[in-house]
Amino acid sequence: MIFFRSLHNRLLLALGLVWFTLLFSVMWLVWSSGHQMLEHDLRRHLDFESRLISQTLEQRLQLRIRALQKVAGAMTTTAEYQLSLIARDRLGREVGLLAFFDNVLVFDTAADIIADRPQVPGRRGINVADREYYQHVMATGEVHISEPFITKSNPRPIFNISVPIKNFNGTVIGVLAGSMELQRSDFMGNLQSLSVGETGYVAIGSRGKLNILHPRPEVLMKPIPGPDRLPLLHAAYEGFEGVERGPLLDGREALIAYRKVPVAGWVIGVVLPGKEAFQLVYEMERKMLIGGAMLFVLAAILFAVSLRWLLKPLTQLVEAVRRIGSKEALALPDAHVEEVDLISRSFNELLDANAEVVADLHRRESYLNSVLESTPLGVFIGNETGEVSYANPALRQLLPVGAGNSVNWEDAVHSDDSSRVQQAWQATLTEQKALKEVFRLVDALGQQHWMEMRASPVQSGEVMVGVVAILSDITEQVTQTNEVRWRAEHDELTGLLNRHGLESLMTRLKQEMALNNDKVALMLIDLDGFKQVNDVGGHVAGDEMLRQLAELFHQRVRQSDQLCRLGGDEFLIVMPGCDAEHAAEVAEVVRSNVARFELVLGEHVFRVSVSIGVTELRKEDSNIDDAIHRADMACYTSKKEGKNRFTVV
Repeated sequence: MIFFRSLHNRLLLALGLVWFTLLFSVMWLVWSSGHQMLEHDLRRHLDFESRLISQTLEQRLQLRIRALQKVAGAMTTTAEYQLSLIARDRLGREVGLLAFFDNVLVFDTAADIIADRPQVPGRRGINVADREYYQHVMATGEVHISEPFITKSNPRPIFNISVPIKNFNGTVIGVLAGSMELQRSDFMGNLQSLSVGETGYVAIGSRGKLNILHPRPEVLMKPIPGPDRLPLLHAAYEGFEGVERGPLLDGREALIAYRKVPVAGWVIGVVLPGKEAFQLVYEMERKMLIGGAMLFVLAAILFAVSLRWLLKPLTQLVEAVRRIGSKEALALPDAHVEEVDLISRSFNELLDANAEVVADLHRRESYLNSVLESTPLGVFIGNETGEVSYANPALRQLLPVGAGNSVNWEDAVHSDDSSRVQQAWQATLTEQKALKEVFRLVDALGQQHWMEMRASPVQSGEVMVGVVAILSDITEQVTQTNEVRWRAEHDELTGLLNRHGLESLMTRLKQEMALNNDKVALMLIDLDGFKQVNDVGGHVAGDEMLRQLAELFHQRVRQSDQLCRLGGDEFLIVMPGCDAEHAAEVAEVVRSNVARFELVLGEHVFRVSVSIGVTELRKEDSNIDDAIHRADMACYTSKKEGKNRFTVV
């Protein structure tokens, strides 16, 4: 980034980061301390509220339980049949129970109501054997507080407190139960309107996890959601008591204090939503952010002005260096600042050393240019992509020169060699491999030259920065080598392959036959009556006869077929991709054409015929002589049977 190229900007950024870190650390410490203190006070307050509510409900329940137990104790009798009379009499006198309960009922062991207060016509005799509170007291003989429930006649939640009535032996002979509305003013009614802050509230869940007190009427007497939504509340049912952060039904975070009412198994939650709980913290955060931002901006302005003054000597140093670059000065002046003067002295020493190096490089460049200008070899230098950046005169004379005096040696490579040379050249560029290739090059006049090219990558450390190549013209050497090779493998009289050339050909064909399972046919031709041509016309006639017959053979076979002169008047035609049957057809064509051929020299007319032996090259042949021997035997058979014919073996 351009911004970070400036030392001024870097220092300004560094100072800004340091100042921001310090400012942020102080603000965070203040915020953290204030937040912790506020949350600690809120936790204490909510814990106190929950304890107070729990103790209040516990006292109110215990007071009612003791009142019921006192009346139940007064109903103790030895005979169960007397319980009905005693219960009615006792309830008639215990007017104080109605101060605690809305209804007081007595049940016998048959679960029938035998006494009630206030008396309601038709209520006595009702059986409650299926009620959970009755079953619990009869089974355990212990006090029981029922789950709140709603009756058909009363839409408001009510609950029962049941105590056992025992005989003198301790046997349960009945149940005394008091029922009341949860929202009675002397029980939970005052909790409904209890405020916790401005938006907080009190909620209570029953032992069976029903909402029995909540500011939202629609959730009253509804099951409490599962632990995935209210994990802290379910932890409170498992025994947790205290103050923690947790989610509400609507997903908001809040501080919640949980306490149990031991005698009833109810769970009390005193809730203060997080937005209200930490309102002071949020306000403090806002003020701290505004103040911190103002301090940061003010500090940034002061830092910028101070840095500009502190870095003024460096700015002057930069201007002095610019003057040296434009040749307006030869050395840096003193800035009278110790650190800057140290840089100036070091820079001046570097300038002196650099001047000596530049002078030495100029001398070396002069020597190198003299060598490159005078050498007959073509030399070019390319960059890391292979593009030519320099070509000496010898190479420029050889290659076509393009626009802008550019040289592109790759375009001058002969089309038959181009793919191979390009592949080797790319390996040099990409894999940093030395190159040695021989290829044909077409010069500016369209003439072909055989060139030997040697190229080496130039590396700086492990990075390739260019390539140097030398091209030598080896046309004369290649021409001489090709002539020697041609003479070694061809018959000088007819230009056909000789036996040495035939061996090279057959070695290659046998390898191809092994790979591709191709057939190769051989046709051995021996001239009939050739001796008479030599005897009558001499060697001139014999040589001319051989040359013209060689041309005739060429015209009657395929381009892929190879003709060889084995010696004297013997010829061999090698036919790749051809079996003996098709070779026999060609043999007949050759035989008939030779039979019609005449050589006219002066007043002499010479005619010959041919005896032909045809065979196929076989895998079991150890060498070419095995196949030639078979063809020779077939040729001998043709001569023996009257000449001017062919035989296939």
